[in-house]
Amino acid sequence: MEDYTNPYKKTAAFWDQAFYRVPEFDPEKPLGVLELEKALQWLGEENPRVLDFGCGHGKVLLRSNNHGVREGVGVDISKEAVAKGKNIAESFDLNNRFEFIQGGIPELKKFKDGYFQGIIIFNVLDNLLPDHGELLIEETKRLLSSGGKFLLKLNPFMSPQEISENLPNSVPLENNLFLEQSGLYFWNISSEKLKDLIAPELQIEAEKEIEQGENAPKNRLYLIKKMDERI
Repeated sequence: MEDYTNPYKKTAAFWDQAFYRVPEFDPEKPLGVLELEKALQWLGEENPRVLDFGCGHGKVLLRSNNHGVREGVGVDISKEAVAKGKNIAESFDLNNRFEFIQGGIPELKKFKDGYFQGIIIFNVLDNLLPDHGELLIEETKRLLSSGGKFLLKLNPFMSPQEISENLPNSVPLENNLFLEQSGLYFWNISSEKLKDLIAPELQIEAEKEIEQGENAPKNRLYLIKKMDERI
């Protein structure tokens, strides 16, 4: 299998530094964004087993425990994030139901088809190279059970002027793909492109704009379902 780690060495280093400084959190406390709490409630309606790809230190994944998720797996490229997530899960006696794995797309091959009833991918798809992003969507389709739910959060789609204003030091690599000075990639995914990527197995049930904090651009939150193959 292709080595997916090499293009993301700077990405991993960036997040290692970030999560080394991030304090631990209490998963009993709401996330602070009402639409995210509602989305987790929607995800957890049927007590699913959930994958959080690009989970960071597990804030969203562990919070999902309060909304009905019975067990979960978090995968992240950052060893610091994974270590912190494991510590928090253990501190709140959640480590018997929530697992954290360091890695990327190759780790998803360990799970059988339809293993998860819910999948979370927050601000990760648009930080991948397009070929890897497309592969991640194919893995999502494979791993999600019939009728399963998929929560996807993306950065806003930016015009050329907005790219210039918000990412002034980024380098264009190809159409709608940029490399930021931090070493992070930004794949500028339009809503139309997303719909093409997820079709035909996955369908968008709702799309929302959510606040990300003061002076931060609004993100796009998608509530997506996999078509029920029994129908």
